[in-house]
Amino acid sequence: MTPLLAVDHLTLKAGQTTLVHDLSFVIQPGERLGLIGELGSGKSLTALASTGLLPPAIVPHGSARLIGHEVIGAPDRALDRLRGTAVAMVFQ
Repeated sequence: MTPLLAVDHLTLKAGQTTLVHDLSFVIQPGERLGLIGELGSGKSLTALASTGLLPPAIVPHGSARLIGHEVIGAPDRALDRLRGTAVAMVFQ
């Protein structure tokens, strides 16, 4: 079964500052995942990276595959088909 989301060795950097380091997890169909952490720990950045919505100043490394499609490095036009159907984000 293809995971809904598979994040593998995700690292996010802004310049020389590492914001998220080597994060990996898998969400299978029917599963839920809660990200818990203190302010500034990278929860929102992880969600943005998983949907291809990172600001240009944040550089991702690693892999985030959404229903089998690589998100990291994918052009917006390829991700637009997935946004709103396969994945959606509710901003706080």
